Amino acid sequence: YASAAGLILLTAYFLVSGFIINLPNYNLTLSTFYLVLLNFLGMIISRHLETSARKDFHLEYMLSKEKEKVTDLNSTLDEKIKERTKALIDVNKNLRNEIVDRERIEKKLRETQKTFEVLFNEAPDAIFIESIDDKILDANFAASQMLGYTSDEFKQMAVFDIQAPENRTSQTGIIKQELDRRELFEGVDLHKNGMRIPVEINNHRTIIEDQEIVLSIVRDISKRKEIEETLKKNEQRIQSIFRAAPTGIGLVVNREIVEVNERLIEMTGYSKVELIGQNARIFYPSDEDYEYVGSEKYRQIQKNGTGTVETCFKCKNGE
Repeated sequence: YASAAGLILLTAYFLVSGFIINLPNYNLTLSTFYLVLLNFLGMIISRHLETSARKDFHLEYMLSKEKEKVTDLNSTLDEKIKERTKALIDVNKNLRNEIVDRERIEKKLRETQKTFEVLFNEAPDAIFIESIDDKILDANFAASQMLGYTSDEFKQMAVFDIQAPENRTSQTGIIKQELDRRELFEGVDLHKNGMRIPVEINNHRTIIEDQEIVLSIVRDISKRKEIEETLKKNEQRIQSIFRAAPTGIGLVVNREIVEVNERLIEMTGYSKVELIGQNARIFYPSDEDYEYVGSEKYRQIQKNGTGTVETCFKCKNGE
């Protein structure tokens, strides 16, 4: 546009100077040269200014676009930061809750472990913690008292080492064999000094920390065995007296005959099978005799611990 305007002005000047003012040709030519030169310089300057203006406009336009991009990126970044911050807050909250839960569980485990240790060490019966392959993993204080070994010594031993020779069915697989029995059973263990100790064993299979173990509760039944042996001897002695007594003897519970000796069988004429389980009324001639003996004898027993009553028995043949 600037170049076209310069050409129009130059043409107008040439026409006015040549036809209206009638300037001399020399002056007209010189003036025209200067005008053309100035117009050309103006064209160059205008072109330069236009190019600069276009560059500035383009740069400003590009800058505005970049600012828009930066603004959009900042906005997107702010949203992502907010989302990320919210997510981190949620994660942190969940982490705090997990920490609280873990601390509560750990506290509960410590309390449970402490309770177990108290029960384990204060239990009156010997308790062994054993692996499924017969190794002794731990033993309580009662076990040490019963067999004379320390806890550390037990941990170096196997079940085989504390059993009496007659109970050693094999050197391996003892625990598995005992678990197959699924019941209380008796055995004999050996004290560190070699003394034999009769025991009652109760095994329980369980899992602790992904390891299958056996909780073996072992009770010393030495005193019970002594009592049983004494009772057995006393029973044999009583049975000997019962059988050899020259008088008839009958054992009655709630007036029901549960045992009789040979002399009573001879006296009454009944067989043992005929008397066992019968009411004592079978011996009396009448209900009055039966009731009298029962009331009087039990009255004396209640008062003195024993009772003596004279009466008559009726034999099987009616005599």
